[in-house]
Amino acid sequence: MNKAAIFECKQEIILAAHNLVTSGIMTRSNHGNISLRIPGTESFLLTSGGGLGDMTPVTIALFDLDGNLVEGTVNPVGAEIIQMHAVVYRVRPEFMSVLHTHSPFATGFAVAGQPIPLAYEALVRSGMTKGVPVAAYGPRGSQESVENIAAVLNKVVPLNALLLANHGVLTFGDTVK
Repeated sequence: MNKAAIFECKQEIILAAHNLVTSGIMTRSNHGNISLRIPGTESFLLTSGGGLGDMTPVTIALFDLDGNLVEGTVNPVGAEIIQMHAVVYRVRPEFMSVLHTHSPFATGFAVAGQPIPLAYEALVRSGMTKGVPVAAYGPRGSQESVENIAAVLNKVVPLNALLLANHGVLTFGDTVK
């Protein structure tokens, strides 16, 4: 695998994390995770968990699409989110990046188990003509949670985001930006 391409992708993730943190839309903990599929490969990079405010190339690991660690390290808490990202790439290969946060407003809807209705023009402009659906609850990192995410990915098109019941938001797109 091309080391220069991997390094460039890690830099994109670090910049995206910085932009999220400085935007003010995150919770105070800046907790979240970002992944980016490496173009032309069956692999993706994923932040190792925790806060997005202190990302470095060392805190980003490489995985195959089955969620197996290829290079780098991941802490035990971070390991719980690997399949949450991998399932998006397996089910919807058109997506090149996945972002998970606990942004306060989206998390409010997720905790209430309520989809975000199609009431905001920005949703329509981004192709979310059905609002933001909720994936049923499954304990973090569980197979049940992964299956619930896959069910929404398979059912709702177009889709750029979903809420994780009792948890937070998961978004996906063409680029990490």
